[in-house]
Amino acid sequence: VILMTVLSLLNVVFCVFSVIQFRYLFGGESYILPSTFTYAEYARRGFFELISVAVINFLIILISVSFLKKENKKSNIVIKILLSMLVGFTFVMLVSAFYRMLVYEQAYGFTYLRIFVQAFMVLLFFLFIINMVFIWYEKLPIIKAYFIATLAVYIALNFANVDVIIARNNISRYNETGQIDMEYLKGLSYDAIPEMERLLGDEEMGDEVLSHFKQKKRELQEQDMWQSLNYSRTEASIVIDKYVK
Repeated sequence: VILMTVLSLLNVVFCVFSVIQFRYLFGGESYILPSTFTYAEYARRGFFELISVAVINFLIILISVSFLKKENKKSNIVIKILLSMLVGFTFVMLVSAFYRMLVYEQAYGFTYLRIFVQAFMVLLFFLFIINMVFIWYEKLPIIKAYFIATLAVYIALNFANVDVIIARNNISRYNETGQIDMEYLKGLSYDAIPEMERLLGDEEMGDEVLSHFKQKKRELQEQDMWQSLNYSRTEASIVIDKYVK
């Protein structure tokens, strides 16, 4: 009875909070960015709200399922429904935080940190799906499931080639808005070189990109050893050689 009371009150609180989040998500332009926040504060606040709720909900779900008495089936079903609602409200928080990060990226561009934060949110999404399954199927080896989900997201992130994602999206954003952090772009790895080729025809950025290519060509020549050979450098070298002789 105590557990049902606590979960009911928590669900009421999260329901109210979710209604506020829906105002941000679907309330139109006036709700996208509150006037009292910068984009950074808006995204950061959403992320830390999500982390706080995620930690609380993880603990509540694990403790509730682990110590729940199995004799009273009706009470068990009610508690599982309440726990499922808690996970559902967490998904609303997750969508809200992810949306805030997208708004932040549209305003200031993509970086490693912002991509990794989004990847962490994707991981949380899979972890809470596991939690939902665990609520109704208690025999699920939840720690192993957490480990497999975390490993899968980590491997996917490594194969995603973050440098290419950052360069491609920032250059596309530049074509739309005329804004780009060129110093950050030049600090990316050789994977970004083929994407930067798209800027060579631009009046403002073309000369700066060509100068960057010349610098990278010198670096490639200095590192011209078979031990340093890899696909990214080979592809970058082919692109650079087309413009720098």
